[in-house]
Amino acid sequence: MLETTVRPDHANAYRLGGLALLISVGIILTALAFEYLGGYAPCPLCLIQRYAFYAGIPLTFLAMALVAERSRLAAVMFFVVALGYLVNAGLASYHAGVEWHFWPGPDTCTAAQALPQTRPIC
Repeated sequence: MLETTVRPDHANAYRLGGLALLISVGIILTALAFEYLGGYAPCPLCLIQRYAFYAGIPLTFLAMALVAERSRLAAVMFFVVALGYLVNAGLASYHAGVEWHFWPGPDTCTAAQALPQTRPIC
């Protein structure tokens, strides 16, 4: 017979994993919407920051699927995803500093390029 009860620790893993999955999908969809609908060209740092989401979304989904049968493997996968997002947060902090001109960034970054001076119409 199939077990229909869910252990409390599994329920928390599903809840938190689902929340992380929902937020991750929302972030990457927002970035893609800015690019394809808003017309914003991403710089190389923007594209590198997406790697964590491209890897983290399927890994989080797979970890959620494995929680009941292989909880240790699922925990390791959740940890790897969390570590990837933590590294990505460091990259995002560096990228924000480049955007705000706190420090120089790569020459290929659009934030490193000076904006053209606008002249008044009158």
